[in-house]
Amino acid sequence: MITIELAGLPIGIENHYPFVARMCRDYITEKKPLFTVSACEEDIDNECEQVRRVNGLTSDLPRGYLESIVLYREIAKRLPTYDAFVFHGVALEYEGQALLFTAKSGVGKTTHTRLWLSRFPDKVKVLNGDKPILRLIDGRPYVFGSPWQGKENYGYNGSAPLRALAFVHRAPENRAEPVGDISCAILPFLSQTYVPQHEDSAARVFAITDTILKTISLTNLYVNMESDAADVAASAMVGEDRME
Repeated sequence: MITIELAGLPIGIENHYPFVARMCRDYITEKKPLFTVSACEEDIDNECEQVRRVNGLTSDLPRGYLESIVLYREIAKRLPTYDAFVFHGVALEYEGQALLFTAKSGVGKTTHTRLWLSRFPDKVKVLNGDKPILRLIDGRPYVFGSPWQGKENYGYNGSAPLRALAFVHRAPENRAEPVGDISCAILPFLSQTYVPQHEDSAARVFAITDTILKTISLTNLYVNMESDAADVAASAMVGEDRME
């Protein structure tokens, strides 16, 4: 068993395979866990079958990796109690503030992330490349890194206040448009959010979402993945004066 600290929350993990301990090594803590999660072999078998079916695989993935997926889902079920949830997207830290990018699979979040790293190498770090944690602290939204960083393994153990969110779309030309009405952002946002099936937890996620969307800048980002896409995004999300 190990204890890790995610989003400021110490969490116990009863892991069977060393993969999880290696993956979480930068998050290990000696604090007493608020709760503990585990995955039995049947859970791992079921995850294996689901991953094979969805991805059309003919061979099994490593069981330690599969265990890590189950464990993060179990953690995600408990996070709303602490005003937090898991979000599917890329979180960048730009000059001490977090910027979120989310999109449907295949749109190009990773490519856009690399454009930011190339365009602003001294200002940008990837806080988490796949499944960051969002948490309200004193009514203010923060983004936290986690060991679940995606196949590119972009991320680190850190946090930053959330400044802006962009919904990324593919388009022939680069342009950015503000989301005029937050009601238009609710469903796209929730589609990338882990919402537990438990009624109370789901209600808490919806309440947190409402607060976040009313607090931050929201942008529809239409990009073609050419080099100036990052400039267009930065102008909309952090302001041209910050880009000099």
